[in-house]
Parts: sequence; C-alpha cells; structure tokens
Amino acid sequence: MKYTLGQAAKATDMSKAALSRAIKTGRISATKNEGGSFEIDPAELHRVYPPKQAQLNDTQPQPTPPQQAEIERLKATVEGLERLCRQIEGERDSLREQNTKLTAILTDQRAQTKPPTSAEAKPALAAPALTKRRWWSLGGR
Repeated sequence: MKYTLGQAAKATDMSKAALSRAIKTGRISATKNEGGSFEIDPAELHRVYPPKQAQLNDTQPQPTPPQQAEIERLKATVEGLERLCRQIEGERDSLREQNTKLTAILTDQRAQTKPPTSAEAKPALAAPALTKRRWWSLGGR
C-alpha cells in the first residue's frame, strides 16, 4: 500500500511541504495518480526518512505475564547488584583513606627515628661489659 503525501508526512513526522520538496529535488521518488496527488512507496520513503518513534514502539509486542515476572525479577537483581556495588565502592574508599593515614603515620615515625651518629655510638662501645656474678656455686668452680 502506497502512502499519500499526508500519510507519508504522518509516518515520518515531517511536513507535507518538506516531503514535496524532497520529491521535486529527486531525493524521494514518487508517482502521481489520476487525481494528481503523489503516491509514495513506504520503502522509498523510509530509505531517506526514518519512521517516527511512536510507530516503532507501537509495533513491539507486549510482554506476556511470565515474561513480565522475569523482567521484574531481573530489575530487582540489577537493583541489588547496584546496591552491592555502591557498598563495595564505599568500603574501597574507606580502605584507601585508612591506607593513606597509616602510610603517613609510618613515614612520620621513620622521620623521627634517626640512625645514631658515630659520636653517640662510641660511649656505648667504650663502656666495659659488666658480667653478673652468681651467688651460688656449681660444684666448686
């Protein structure tokens, strides 16, 4: 079934004037009927101008009750997974913050503990080693 100019305008959401200009410039091929009006083949029209969105959505089949139940189950699963992702991201951010704080503490402690200089080490080496004497004797030694 071929479109008239008005039907073609409704099918593409374009004005009749714009379609008429497209026919005159040769962008769309159309034939004139005995009454003098244009007849446009739908395939030719939609080759250049896509069909309007409302028609595409109307032609899609509606889901059956089992399919609708499956869709609802999948939506619930997606929501649960999104919630889990947000929770994991929060935990990750908290662990990053904790890692940053602990790293700062460790680097601060390393800066405070300096290795002893040679002057500080000499008195410790020069001191005589004291040995503790036992007050009991082991077999008369």
